[in-house]
Amino acid sequence: IMGKKVSVLDQDFDGSTIPKLFGTVGKKLKVGERGLVPVEGLLGIQMVSLGSIQKEGEVVTMFHEMRRGTTEEFLSHVDYGERDYLLVDLPPGTSSDACNLMQYIPDLHGTVIVTVPSHVSQIAARKASLLSIRADVRVLGIIENMSGYICHKCGNHFDVMQKGGGEQLAHDLKVPFLGRVPLHPELSEASDAGVPFVYKYPDNPSSKAVTEIAKKLDAYLDEVIEKENTK
Repeated sequence: IMGKKVSVLDQDFDGSTIPKLFGTVGKKLKVGERGLVPVEGLLGIQMVSLGSIQKEGEVVTMFHEMRRGTTEEFLSHVDYGERDYLLVDLPPGTSSDACNLMQYIPDLHGTVIVTVPSHVSQIAARKASLLSIRADVRVLGIIENMSGYICHKCGNHFDVMQKGGGEQLAHDLKVPFLGRVPLHPELSEASDAGVPFVYKYPDNPSSKAVTEIAKKLDAYLDEVIEKENTK
């Protein structure tokens, strides 16, 4: 949508939902001359996911060494080609998957922490943020997801959960607060249909919020990369 070439690496090995969200269920990773070839979805978005290897309904229990090996495989033996962004979807908290990723990509440009508004949920989000900081990986910012509910009939906004946990966390850690993404029925409907909701419903308040966050991150990363190139 913003004219960027994007690849998504699904590191949530225990609950791979990326193929479902992008409508690529049934499409499998293939082997090319230069390694695994990512599955391509709408808007040319590439996806690399365990869900694009496993059979439907198959359950695989992965222990530490297997997880590490899968991370290494997805990072070093996949032909991503020339891309603007590689986005990595990690499971919540401070799992070994996050540590493995930071080990294999020591020059990550940064992490984005996604949390929900209630203060109790900040425990895991705070730990994930601190892990990133201690690994000397820049925290690009905090996103407050499920931040209120917008009624699809009347358009009114309701704070179902306590508000402001994400913003408070960003303040405490002295990192940018990127914005709030409200709940909306169209978001759920588009996700279940396998179509990115920002594409299907661009005028939806949730879509607008995500688009603004993406623009902030894109502009910020341009500044970071420019500074790195001038050193």
